[in-house]
Amino acid sequence: MLQIGNVLQSLGYFLPSAYLSSYAVQEIGLSSTIGTLLIAILNATSVPGSIIIGTLNDHFPVCNVILFSTIGSSLAVFLFWGFSSQMGLITMFSMTYGFFGGGFSSTWSGIVTELKVESPALDTGLVFGLLAGGRGIGNVISGPLSAVLFANDGWLRTGKSWGYNTEYGPMIIFTGVTALLGGWGGLMLMSVKRVSQRPFQKGQ
Repeated sequence: MLQIGNVLQSLGYFLPSAYLSSYAVQEIGLSSTIGTLLIAILNATSVPGSIIIGTLNDHFPVCNVILFSTIGSSLAVFLFWGFSSQMGLITMFSMTYGFFGGGFSSTWSGIVTELKVESPALDTGLVFGLLAGGRGIGNVISGPLSAVLFANDGWLRTGKSWGYNTEYGPMIIFTGVTALLGGWGGLMLMSVKRVSQRPFQKGQ
């Protein structure tokens, strides 16, 4: 369950890093320097995001931390990148997506801790390797997918200069959906825990 969410999140996670700069230049009209700066902001904010989300693993159940990361990153995509038509919103996207999305891999320590409780003899190195491998799979697949996701300019025909209405629109939606689906593992884990904690009743 947790690996599925990890792979789904990684399918779209790397797309902003690859296309945000070109989006800023082509669709908003910013300079290439600003476009590069947006990528730098995205990467820079992932550092405090990783630290804070990693710290949350020590105080809250990992399912809640996963949902915190996925909801924050998906809202950043849908609200800030999707509706961006000027520098303010796209900068806000770089900051928030870098923080929430960049910190998603910090939930791995919480995942390992959770699994270790269930199986004390678990090889934590193997689990980290599997999670990193799943993220790598998503990264590789996202490359060919991104080429398919480009559509003709104005494909939504809303008459607005939003990101949704550009050729990047399908990619923006895909990135937001995969960010949200990253919470799959957290939701399933939460459901399993609720079922396991439900008191047994005679006749069940």
